[in-house]
Amino acid sequence: MSYNKILKVIFVTLFCFTLNMMSAKISFAVFIDIQEAQDIAENWLMHSKGLILDGMGGEIREVVHYHGGIHGEPGYYMFFLAPQGWIAIPADDRLEVIRAFGSGSITSKDYENSPMPHFLRVD
Repeated sequence: MSYNKILKVIFVTLFCFTLNMMSAKISFAVFIDIQEAQDIAENWLMHSKGLILDGMGGEIREVVHYHGGIHGEPGYYMFFLAPQGWIAIPADDRLEVIRAFGSGSITSKDYENSPMPHFLRVD
């Protein structure tokens, strides 16, 4: 193979690679901090009243950040509501905005001793 043919192959390969990268929709995760998560929770509570929140409180009592597993994922925030209810919001914007919610009365200690963290954990 001649030197010119090798250069043409390299050029065409780089051109195709560059064109492919420019047209691809690459998604990168963005970490959601506790304030942004709280804004999401408050907004969701405000706009969901009467629709699906029967029995859930409208005031945030406690927020706990549960970190991800062995792969270093950012985890999720658990909002415990007053007088009852909870909302789980991922700390990673690649996932749905509200991961889970419920109207049961639960504290952070009760939550940690239940099987729920295993279902919500992001590894």
